[in-house]
Amino acid sequence: MYLVNNLIEENKKDMKNSYVKLHRDLDTQIQALESQPHPNLSFITDLKKKKLQLKEHIELGTPLSKGAIRKYDSMIQSHKLSEKNKRRQRKIVKHQHDEALRKALSQLAS
Repeated sequence: MYLVNNLIEENKKDMKNSYVKLHRDLDTQIQALESQPHPNLSFITDLKKKKLQLKEHIELGTPLSKGAIRKYDSMIQSHKLSEKNKRRQRKIVKHQHDEALRKALSQLAS
């Protein structure tokens, strides 16, 4: 019986450690997003809500639902893709603007 109780306690400790690490990771992600010139406030708010939910699970010692951690990762990945698409769009617009400027300058030179 001692061995079973010991295993249960170790599993709880491992769960808590992984949740604490995830909580720290979310905090780091939030700080990085807030330091950007034009932060996505709705995404930051969602991450803060998830961080609070995670804190409650840590304090109560209850496990997260099976898909919760995947959902956190999915949220972050989809945000990264969204930001990447925005950067790509800006680059395309800048390139089009540069081309139009080049054309206008070449016509003035003629």
